[in-house]
Amino acid sequence: MALQKGWVIVMASTNLMLERYVDTDDESIDSLISGCPVLDELSMRECVGIDVRVVKILAPVLTSLAMYYLYFNYWEIMDFPEHSYKIVLETPSLRFLDNMDNVAEGYSLQSLSHLAEAPISIFQTTDQFESDNSDYSEAVSDFLKGLSSVQRLSLSGEFMGVMYAANCQMPKFHCMTYLELGATGDDTVVWTLLPELLEKSPYLGALVFGEVHSGEPFGREPVQCWNPPQSVPSCLLFHLKEIEFKFFEGQKDELKLLDYFLNIAKVWEKVNMHYYNRHRNWTAVSITPRH
Repeated sequence: MALQKGWVIVMASTNLMLERYVDTDDESIDSLISGCPVLDELSMRECVGIDVRVVKILAPVLTSLAMYYLYFNYWEIMDFPEHSYKIVLETPSLRFLDNMDNVAEGYSLQSLSHLAEAPISIFQTTDQFESDNSDYSEAVSDFLKGLSSVQRLSLSGEFMGVMYAANCQMPKFHCMTYLELGATGDDTVVWTLLPELLEKSPYLGALVFGEVHSGEPFGREPVQCWNPPQSVPSCLLFHLKEIEFKFFEGQKDELKLLDYFLNIAKVWEKVNMHYYNRHRNWTAVSITPRH
């Protein structure tokens, strides 16, 4: 096992934190984790060497996993390698997954049937942004497929941008009851992904938006904004009860989206909005249906 000394590693019988310890080959982290048979919580930050091609985590009883900026000395890397690492998870007991990192070259997420919550903030490096997006379309699709059993999913604006650019295949989220969509500077992302997310989430009960309003995305020409799906998603007919806008400006497209939910959703109970007006004042607004 080739682990080079960094800043801190704290190991207990059930908890392991790897921070600024660098593995220099594909077996290092796998070997370390296999020596912790009752590992329950694992946190990793800046612990992958630049030559590593596979980060494999085999932990049968692991319930919580956090992965942040896995490359060692992440913020000092000037040129990222042409080929990134692949993430392999064999964690059948996992209930919490927190991932904040650049897009990996590939993902194999096995048996995450007990996954309760997943805040995801995966983004593109500069090199990835300038490359052919089809290069990682399959990887993003495989990652989402691995999350298909999650109950509560939070997608950052950066990751929604990755999904949009990669034109990935979206699975059905057959267990998801809560979805939060983070703020994004490219609202075409929200308008494009939202109909399919609703259609793929049949049991969605709560939907939370970050900043959602029209703007010109990444220098491209503005395109058509909110375009409702042709058929009403089943979650709007039977399950969606709570909707929240964390940042609401009352712009035309926001109002169209709000009107769609108020008139199409059949079982909604409450809409909460944090309204930010032209005087830069915040106002909390709550809407309930008339009876």
